[in-house]
Amino acid sequence: MPQRGRGAVVRRAGRARVATGAPRTPSATQAVNTWLYRSCGAFGPAGVHDRATNRPLTVPAGRDRLADGCLIRENRGTHEPLLTDFPTGTATTRTATVLRTADQDDAQGPGLTLTGTTAVNRPTRRPPPGYRRLMDISAVVWDIDDTIFDYGAADRAGMREHLAAEGLLDGYESVEQALARWREVTDQQWLRFSAGETDWEGQRRERVRVFLGQPLTDTEADDWFQRYVAYYEAAWALFPDVLPVLDALAASHRHAVLSNSSLHVQDRKLRVLGVHHRFEAVLCAAELGVSKPAAEAFHAACDALGLPPHQVAYVGDHPEIDGRGAAEAGLLSVWIDRDGAHTATAVASTGPHRIASLAELPAVLGADTRFGVPSTFG
Repeated sequence: MPQRGRGAVVRRAGRARVATGAPRTPSATQAVNTWLYRSCGAFGPAGVHDRATNRPLTVPAGRDRLADGCLIRENRGTHEPLLTDFPTGTATTRTATVLRTADQDDAQGPGLTLTGTTAVNRPTRRPPPGYRRLMDISAVVWDIDDTIFDYGAADRAGMREHLAAEGLLDGYESVEQALARWREVTDQQWLRFSAGETDWEGQRRERVRVFLGQPLTDTEADDWFQRYVAYYEAAWALFPDVLPVLDALAASHRHAVLSNSSLHVQDRKLRVLGVHHRFEAVLCAAELGVSKPAAEAFHAACDALGLPPHQVAYVGDHPEIDGRGAAEAGLLSVWIDRDGAHTATAVASTGPHRIASLAELPAVLGADTRFGVPSTFG
């Protein structure tokens, strides 16, 4: 039986007793040669203990398979094997190789597999039925701002009118310079909110204080922001490709929303835009207590739909927060890059499903609909 002592868990390994250093009883353990791996679930802490040197090492959380000197797991979004090795005392995770599809195996012949830390030749095996089939996608979870709602245009139009009404444009060389400064401050405070350093109201107030360079009271900052909101909301609009794709997918897929914003804001926004009834669930970071790109946020949306991650697609505009986050959480990640301005590095980080218009989404999902166009990015 495991024993507890000063935050460590002691388990038997053969006839030896090994202190793993786990903060609670592990839910799974594995042993290969001198290595002992323990995990506290998909999101709990995990670690490796080298019995030869009596050295503990923290490794990424998850459900990995232990080999001699490394851990192996599958990226459930891209189906690529991820290798975490640690012989030097530092855990480093990287993509080991790309798993081939059945067609690629037929064309290219035998591939590679990993044994311990060594890649060796192997006969190819055709993936099981349904492997990586996009037709298995049952639901689409949507980001809101700059994905279905043209936040950028509304923010620029609203702030332009607000700054003119407040007499603040004289302090800038141009309207565009003022808008760029507002966007810069917004991005900075949004990162603080996403990291849990401030709450929803706090990030709004700090945006105003930093932008104006004034130590306003909470009431003063709230009043200034609400005057801006009146102009901002007057400019609210969906992107023109949103309603056609929602109509096209209405019969074939269920729909939900996952936003890093607040439910109070986004619920009302969807109602004003006339699409609230299209979504079974609306989840927001402020109420969840966790934000994208954390896997827990995406899994909460899957739980709300009662579906496993591999049956859910996520559509969002940010290559890291949405694209990489959804892929690593095991969802089919669809990154909408409307202006195509991101670098090749950003593209590679999100997985293969990059689109320039929502008209391309049905083809990505494998939906049986006449609506849609081929992918702009191939």
